[in-house]
Amino acid sequence: MSHNEKVGAPAKNIALCLSGGGLRATFFHLGVITALREARLLGKVREVFSVSGGSITAAHLALNWDRYVSTDQRQFDDVCSELRAIGEWDIRGSVLRRWVLSCAFLLPRLLGYGRTALLQRQYERLTKKARLRDIAPSSPDDPRFYFLATSFNAGDLCSFSDEHFTIHRLEHYRPGEAEQGGPKTAPAQSYPSGNIRLSLAVAASSAFPPMFPPVELKWDQIGGTSEGGFSTIALTDGGVYDNLGFDKFRALADQQDRCIDTIIVSDAGGAFSTSLKNEFTGPISRNVRATDILMHRTAQSTLERIDALGEATSGVYVSIAAVSPFSRLSATAQTRLQSIRTDLDSFSEREVDILVEHGRGVARSALLRKKLWTPSPPADAQDRAADATEPGDPGFESEAYERIACEARKRRIGLLNIRDWTSEVLVALTVLILVTAGYLAMKTYDQIIVIEKSQFQSLNDLAEQAKGLQIKNQDLEKDVLRLSINAENLTEQLKTAGISAKPPTSGSNGTAATSQDFNRQPYTVWTQFAGSLTREQMKDFGAKIVAEGWKAPGALQGGERTPKAVGQNEVRYRSDTEKAAAQRLADDINATRVVRTGVVPQQSKDILPNFLEIWISR
Repeated sequence: MSHNEKVGAPAKNIALCLSGGGLRATFFHLGVITALREARLLGKVREVFSVSGGSITAAHLALNWDRYVSTDQRQFDDVCSELRAIGEWDIRGSVLRRWVLSCAFLLPRLLGYGRTALLQRQYERLTKKARLRDIAPSSPDDPRFYFLATSFNAGDLCSFSDEHFTIHRLEHYRPGEAEQGGPKTAPAQSYPSGNIRLSLAVAASSAFPPMFPPVELKWDQIGGTSEGGFSTIALTDGGVYDNLGFDKFRALADQQDRCIDTIIVSDAGGAFSTSLKNEFTGPISRNVRATDILMHRTAQSTLERIDALGEATSGVYVSIAAVSPFSRLSATAQTRLQSIRTDLDSFSEREVDILVEHGRGVARSALLRKKLWTPSPPADAQDRAADATEPGDPGFESEAYERIACEARKRRIGLLNIRDWTSEVLVALTVLILVTAGYLAMKTYDQIIVIEKSQFQSLNDLAEQAKGLQIKNQDLEKDVLRLSINAENLTEQLKTAGISAKPPTSGSNGTAATSQDFNRQPYTVWTQFAGSLTREQMKDFGAKIVAEGWKAPGALQGGERTPKAVGQNEVRYRSDTEKAAAQRLADDINATRVVRTGVVPQQSKDILPNFLEIWISR
């Protein structure tokens, strides 16, 4: 205790209730405990009832009770530093990071990496694997600790202590009970709990429903059997039933050896604000809001029952929403503190500082109102500076802490933390997933390109095949036409057998027979051309050939352009029988001067009888 303080009418036996409210409550309660120690009241605490974030403080207090009540200021400072260090743990983020990893690897998840199991493992760092029997009072003056939770199965109030896990069922109101402090309890059901891990009790007490599923307590862990039809007891945040821990205090009122004369309720729940905006579109925001409304209504009911306590018990209410002149924080900063996030994420050193300082300040004011502590004027100016009891002390950087209190209201959503190795694993896993996805996408794209190229090549091949078939079809049509004409010619020759003239021959002087002496009709002429000859030129040429009396199908359309005719200037015939006709046709072609080089007959076995083929180019 500071030398400039003196104690007023001291209490003899104190019950301390530590409310829920995440790490905000944890560090606010540490400030209240500091004020109780300075007022020499901490050593008179006989019972501690804790909920949610308050259970984190209570667990550390239970395991280090001798250090907290030690008169050695250094020991007290050291133990407070250990609890303050929890702010750097980022409990919620650590749980979520490991849970995400467990979802990525199914086997670890099956081995117990659920969110509540991971939450309990985080608290193992605080409790050092202690069991509830390890926090049993070592002397009659040591307190008994009760960690409160809510049964999801039956909606009952549940508590863990060093001796028992207890289930309380509250009866309904009967006339006149409201004036007596609330409903009475039905007989409690108690089971041995000494072997249960302290971390499990803290996890059950702080498993805030929107974030964490219930903690499952098996009946064989407490030596009981399923009497309610459910195989395990599902435990969630104690604040769902009573965020102040007062109902458990009332439930113990009938104990004969109990002599509590003062109850101190440390409430870090903050003020319930009316929402002017409809921001509850998502399931999480609606869930959180519904829980806030429930906890607010429960807290209001509890405060009414605290006010209704009889004269035998003095009630001291310490609220985070209060403003104290004994705090080194400004009134503005103190007002903002009630809106600091109620979360289990990372809290900075300065955020922890202002919560502890605020808890210390408002606890002093509450104790002063009940005459449990009286400040004395400082001995000199140096003591005033050291104690800094002036409100808004400039040495405490009031403006800076006002900004910090304002920023601390924002809920932090970030998942990564450079202090935790799981962040590196998550980043590496994310990069691996992105790289793998990119690789698979590229492979898929390449396969699509290959398939498209293959389909395009197949289409080209089909087009080439179709073109070849079309050419063959044209050749077949040409052959059919030739055969048809040949058949007609043969038929005509048979009819005129012995009447038709012999094929014209050259005269004795080597000159060809005249045009009037030569019969061109028995022969069918086909035209192929290439080179610079145009379709119009060939049409004109075809007209001249037909005018000479040749039977030339397609000649009037110019014949057939083909690259096979390049460099050719000849009339093809099959045998000597058609040689004279080929010579006559060559003379007629040369007479048109369609080509500069003279056209000559050329025998070819590929030509059908009575057929002649013109092959010219220019």
